[in-house]
Amino acid sequence: MPGDLRDKSVSFRTEDDVQLSGLVLGSGPRGVILASYLKQSYCDWLPLAQSLADSGNQVLLFDIRFFELGDPRMLKDEYKYDLDLQAAAQELTRRGATSIVAGGEARTAAAAVLAAPRIQGPAGLVLVSPVQGFGGVERSTFRQVKPVLESLTVPVFIASSDAPMSNGDPSFADSARVLADVSAASGSRLDLVSGASHGGRAGEDRRRVAGSRGRVRRRGAVEALVRAVHVADDRRSAGARPARGAVGVSAPAEGQRGGRRER
Repeated sequence: MPGDLRDKSVSFRTEDDVQLSGLVLGSGPRGVILASYLKQSYCDWLPLAQSLADSGNQVLLFDIRFFELGDPRMLKDEYKYDLDLQAAAQELTRRGATSIVAGGEARTAAAAVLAAPRIQGPAGLVLVSPVQGFGGVERSTFRQVKPVLESLTVPVFIASSDAPMSNGDPSFADSARVLADVSAASGSRLDLVSGASHGGRAGEDRRRVAGSRGRVRRRGAVEALVRAVHVADDRRSAGARPARGAVGVSAPAEGQRGGRRER
């Protein structure tokens, strides 16, 4: 953790009594959650988180339970990352957030979807390299994700590598396309990233989305989605018709189904 951010540190507990830690940047009613995966620290989300906080959002970025690769507790609790996202949302709500965009990568992307129905004031989802391969756990979780995503009416931004898997499993891009096709919300968007290397695609995609390597277009798309859904939420709260969002991301309209955009 950068030394100048230590006063932004936060810890909170899940409903099954696992303690999690992270950072909260910014303040106010517009909340954003950014969840790490495995040993990839939440610090990779910092460029995006700081930009979102500077734009008036309250951003919580954190490490999931037992995130160190090889921790024996990780296998036992593989299906419970949604509890981590749920607890993060509750922490933001406790701090005054009334609408929340939840984001994650790989399995925490799936967890963000599964947790969304239990988030107070869900406003949108950011899914980086959602996965359906690598064995039974992911495939089982992915089967759970699809019907939940179909039922949600919040806009979704999905970013993924477009490179094939060497072991024949469905690629991250295949998984991303499946989720983009079933997303029930208007304003959903698919963004495929070229040239990521095998074994590090989720982290590479996250860094590109976060903007730490200059991929400001994708960071801009996430910022636009966050801005659009919060503006729409404000208008709905005021009883006005939702507005269309900027930079190619549209705010959700009640009962409207969105299409897939591939960039």
